Amino acid sequence: MAAPDIRVGMKLEVLREGSAIPLYTRVEEVGLQEFAVSSLFAGAEVHVLHAGDELKCIFTDKATHAQYGFASQVLRREARVVPLYYLSRPQFFTRIQRRAFVRLPVLIPQLFRTSDDSPWHQGYLLDISAGGVRISHRDPLVVDQELMLQFALRKGEGPFVVRGYIVRVERVEAAGPATFHSGIRFKALTEAMEDLIVGYVFERLLARRRKQDM
Repeated sequence: MAAPDIRVGMKLEVLREGSAIPLYTRVEEVGLQEFAVSSLFAGAEVHVLHAGDELKCIFTDKATHAQYGFASQVLRREARVVPLYYLSRPQFFTRIQRRAFVRLPVLIPQLFRTSDDSPWHQGYLLDISAGGVRISHRDPLVVDQELMLQFALRKGEGPFVVRGYIVRVERVEAAGPATFHSGIRFKALTEAMEDLIVGYVFERLLARRRKQDM
């Protein structure tokens, strides 16, 4: 397996020292001792870095879906048509988590159906990652069954509509109507949608970590 490294086009999540606000950017140039990234965004807001700022960066290796972190420092800013920040090349990378995707526990209302013309059924997302979700539902499903999911990650945002297939089904032993928990792996998720989910997962994880540190 190839060692992780910085590559042009790679998307980074960046944390400045002393800040819990995740910033997102893209690698534009890579040199022997430094690399350049474009403007850094938190939502629609552009954030400014300064020479000497200490950074923690996170990226996902596209080949293995493993996530790595590294420390870097802002070296300088160059004003071009698209401003670039030059950062120090990392001395080493740290594997963040062994699982293919970081998974976030949630409780989000969702709808699902097993074909384009079947009725929607209600349920809840119990956790989410860029690779899939686990849902709670009353209507039984079977392994390998394909389905369509609809859910919104944030209040006021339009819903995602994604396709996936069942990888496991567990019946929950509890009083009342039968309840099932099913693991669903996304199918043909677009890169843009994957990026949105990854951004949401890291945003919530960082917010929870900030509360724990208070």
